[in-house]
Amino acid sequence: MRHVLALSAVLILAGLCHAAEFKSDEAKKAQADYAAALDAAKTTYGQGLVKAKAVLDAKAAAATDAISKEALQGESAAATEELVRLRDADAAAFEPKEWKSAETKKVRAGFAADLKVAQVKYAQDLLRARQAVLTRKAAATDSAVKEALQAEIALIEEEQAGLKEGGKGAPKPVKQGAWIDLLPLIDLTRDVVKGRWESTKSGLAANGGRSQIEMPVVPFGNYELEVKFVRESGNEVNVFIPAGSRSVGLFLGAEAGSTSGMEQINGKNYKSNETTVKTVNLEYGQPYTVNIRVIADTSNAEITVSLNGKPFTKWAGPQQALSPPTWCTLRKTSYLGLGMNAQAVIQSVRLRMLSGEAKPRATSTQAEGGFSPVGEWQKTNTGTLFTFFADGRVFAPKAQDRKYAEGTWALSSGKLTITFKTAERMTFEIVNADTINAPDWQLRRQAAGK
Repeated sequence: MRHVLALSAVLILAGLCHAAEFKSDEAKKAQADYAAALDAAKTTYGQGLVKAKAVLDAKAAAATDAISKEALQGESAAATEELVRLRDADAAAFEPKEWKSAETKKVRAGFAADLKVAQVKYAQDLLRARQAVLTRKAAATDSAVKEALQAEIALIEEEQAGLKEGGKGAPKPVKQGAWIDLLPLIDLTRDVVKGRWESTKSGLAANGGRSQIEMPVVPFGNYELEVKFVRESGNEVNVFIPAGSRSVGLFLGAEAGSTSGMEQINGKNYKSNETTVKTVNLEYGQPYTVNIRVIADTSNAEITVSLNGKPFTKWAGPQQALSPPTWCTLRKTSYLGLGMNAQAVIQSVRLRMLSGEAKPRATSTQAEGGFSPVGEWQKTNTGTLFTFFADGRVFAPKAQDRKYAEGTWALSSGKLTITFKTAERMTFEIVNADTINAPDWQLRRQAAGK
């Protein structure tokens, strides 16, 4: 039933986010690509049904039991009806039939996966389109042009809001006892911290480099985390593990698969502490399941890791001994996260609370004390414009120093922190609603009409 409801939400979303009349070339292309992807998903679904029907017919012909034969013939006839219904259907509004056979269920699941991939890409394309229009608006001098561009931005934002309302939305608190699948709750426009992540049929993928993504919920209590993954090339898959008041990074398959362990333990990296594992080589192309169990009290923690059901590594001691890798750029150490320094696919991520509960992660879009930086800001000594987006990103396409051209922002403890793409961080004091200061920096909010 969960999968039925999930697909229904996907189909509602497909219908909602398909009608905006954009003016900009970028948004028009995003919408056209989305429409083409929906049509391709419909075509693939039809082709899959034809193949499934052939298998059902063959099984029915070979069946000796009358009941089995009748069931197979009935499913085959339903597939024929579905193909007729599919032929003239609008891909954005088509809802597939509920199936009984393994063959047709698999085809339906593939259709749902195709729709999900299309929607994630559409969300990413809309984000890029919005940035392109914002850049043109910042460069425009004519008030009428600015007004038209602002109207286009509003239309894109409306479409983005439709994606979130019809899709994943905000995650709900996770009570103790039951496993919850986190992968379907991930929103790439909200949760990516670094790198280029993609939602594929196989799972969540990142294209090498130090890619990092935050999970949408934060555990408050003891918990188990299960991650299934396949490495295709490169080095490690990382899991960022909060444990009480501290956190640590788990490296799986570093050094081309030969070395694993936790980092940092008393300041030592994964290659040189008591959690280091060099006796198990993680091979490319092989599926692995890692289970992480975290038990913590007010001062101590115990982290137990198994791999494919067998004990792998373990650590117990004072929480003060733990710290994340120096290159980790998750916005808080209490956040669960994943990282990759490899070509790999995360196939599933499941969480089970053993005590307490997991709460939705505070996103960068949440204002603190009534303050939100979303909008355009100008650096007072250079005139450089910085645009803060509601999804936690910040861009300055005309920055003289390119290391400040792109990053992410977060609010915490009455301060605003920007983490630039180079991993450099800058923390601003919030002077008032329109002014923020950092050493040698001052940003002033630009009026909406400018």
